[in-house]
Amino acid sequence: FFEDESLENIVLMMERWFGKKVLVTNASLKNLHYYGNFENETIEEVLSYLKLSRSFNFKIEHDSVVIY
Repeated sequence: FFEDESLENIVLMMERWFGKKVLVTNASLKNLHYYGNFENETIEEVLSYLKLSRSFNFKIEHDSVVIY
């Protein structure tokens, strides 16, 4: 669950929740703020949801995720 949380902080949460390294390559994305409540979603589902309100792309590879 997050409320008015920056993507920079959400990335840290996702790293803990999913055990993957998450890298944001576009610095301007780090300051975007989101609201969300997730319980059993995959990392792909969470990122797809976040992407709906602010456009960005992501790539999942093995143990890492790149958001750009």
